[in-house]
Amino acid sequence: MSDSTSTEKTAKQLDPSDMTTDPSARVLDIKELGPEGEGLQTASDGKTILIPPPSSDPNDPLNWSPIKKHTILFVITVTAFLADFGSSIGVVTLLPQSVQWDRSQNSIQHNLVGNIFCLGAGGLFTVLLSAYFGRLPILFFFVSMAVGTSAWCAAATSFSSYSAARILNGFFSTVTQAGGLMFIQDLFFFHEHPRKINIWSGGIIVSPYVGPLITAFIINKEAWPNAFWVNTGFSALCWFLVIGLMDETIYNRGLARDQQPIPKSRILRLIGVEQWRSRHLRQTFPQALMRPITAISKLPVLLCTVYYFLNFAWVIGVNTTISIWLTSIYKFTPYNLGFFYFAPTIGALIGAVLGHWLHDSIGAYYARRYSGHIEPEARLIIIWLASPLMAVSTLVLGFALQRVYHWIILAVFFAMQISGIMIATVALNAYLLDAYPEGSGEVDAWICVGRTMGGFLATYVEINWVARDGPLRALGAQTGITAAAGFLMLVLGVWGKRIRTAQGRMNFAMERSVYDLNFPSGGMHGYNGIYWDLLPDDATGTKMVKITGDTGKQASTEVNLSILLGLKSVAHKSKTRAECGFVVAHEVNYYVKPDTTGTGKRPESPGGSKQVPSASDSHFSFLTCMPAQAEFITAWQTVHAAVASNSQILTFWYPNADTVDDLNG
Repeated sequence: MSDSTSTEKTAKQLDPSDMTTDPSARVLDIKELGPEGEGLQTASDGKTILIPPPSSDPNDPLNWSPIKKHTILFVITVTAFLADFGSSIGVVTLLPQSVQWDRSQNSIQHNLVGNIFCLGAGGLFTVLLSAYFGRLPILFFFVSMAVGTSAWCAAATSFSSYSAARILNGFFSTVTQAGGLMFIQDLFFFHEHPRKINIWSGGIIVSPYVGPLITAFIINKEAWPNAFWVNTGFSALCWFLVIGLMDETIYNRGLARDQQPIPKSRILRLIGVEQWRSRHLRQTFPQALMRPITAISKLPVLLCTVYYFLNFAWVIGVNTTISIWLTSIYKFTPYNLGFFYFAPTIGALIGAVLGHWLHDSIGAYYARRYSGHIEPEARLIIIWLASPLMAVSTLVLGFALQRVYHWIILAVFFAMQISGIMIATVALNAYLLDAYPEGSGEVDAWICVGRTMGGFLATYVEINWVARDGPLRALGAQTGITAAAGFLMLVLGVWGKRIRTAQGRMNFAMERSVYDLNFPSGGMHGYNGIYWDLLPDDATGTKMVKITGDTGKQASTEVNLSILLGLKSVAHKSKTRAECGFVVAHEVNYYVKPDTTGTGKRPESPGGSKQVPSASDSHFSFLTCMPAQAEFITAWQTVHAAVASNSQILTFWYPNADTVDDLNG
């Protein structure tokens, strides 16, 4: 177990994210919970609550050593650097390529458009494939393809061949740029997220400027393909890091420890064999395909994506065209251009250094004001620093280019623009991860889409726009767009919580449909906690144990408890729930049609599998609650008393004989 949990208290595993009516709100300081916080697991400082509470399983990624966790963070950061590093090489190589292939620079730049578009498209495929096949095999396959397509770019002898290679390279190299949040969510606790996101985002934001920096020095003395051979070497380094250091981080916290897939061979996990054998524990492929759509249907995700699109467009626009501006207006040589790109690189590093403290400091300030609670919207406060930085920088760059100010003015405000986007990137990712931890990969992929679609647009229009209207008018309009985008963050800051509450969680397909769950071998497929309900006396079902009165036994403390309640049942009433000690994280309601066949089967059930029939129309509520704890027997008996007094039947579904001890009815 990691040193962050070495002094943990293990009496119970109540999740403090369940302590409020908003499941996205968190309490980090155990002192704020008072008696309710007794027994919660804390970090080594003795006061920071660990969210989510780690299991007792050493294979749980939350329990891995700090060295292993940070090694994986290092690998995904370096690999995330790969995508925009390779993409931005073409920003500078278009100068000699236009001569070699006798094409205009604007025409050559169209290959960059396809590359940028596929950075976004590849991100969506990354997360949906990872949900089905596992994180590690998709990472390995995509990085392998990135190595091959980068070598193809370097060896291309025609523009059409080069363009095809660039498009494919963009699709595959984006794997941890668009999927990095999945690994961060898997490996680190809630209080660690902002700083880990800041490290990973630093690799993403700095990469579009290191690429041109190195390439400019290369083409000053060497042929342009050598720049892509450098990228191929870097891609190969990432490939070796993945093979040597990475591991599968998916861990289903809905499964009891004895039902978790047992890791046997890292090589088999690398190529996806172990994940394939346990695929029945995850979603079907069609369900995985729907995950990105479910994510973008949430208004906060859509607004953040649009905000990022409207801001990153001009960051990419400046980067993709500045080599042309500096060589034509300022008469920079490739050698001069290489030194100039130190400016945005330094800007990204400044943004990362500031963010290392600012994001946590603002979160701590918010928690002090609101009784220890941190809402996801607290992460957006820093946007009001980032947006003005980007807007002012873009405007000054327009003036500087129009009036040919000294190039140092360009360098300073270019760096300032990048500092702003660096801070905004971390804030948006931290906000969406706090709001929708169940969709960590999906929200990351959509932010990547916003970034790449912004670059796609800017790359297409920037050169012609500046040539037609002049830098001042073009960048002045872009400043107005940047400022207007800030109102989207105002909407989320004021009404974000209401919007999230109204729309609910990202209840992906496997979690949404109770009646898609079969009962193979005495267990609910996809859920392995304890499921119970108060049903009418005429209810029937498969693998059910009916208990009346106080004959129930204590649940296993290793099993996360999920509860299925009839909306009309006594136990569903808030007063009874409070007496029983149920702390609800989130709730999803269902309407169930009666069983009209008399067979105990729903006619539309896939394969005729037995489901949960009822003799009359029923309304159910699926609750995700705190894990079972030592005191749960008292709550159990309280529910039994409510059942007995109302002549109802308490019905359990349980996955195997080990989950519930001696349930006999």
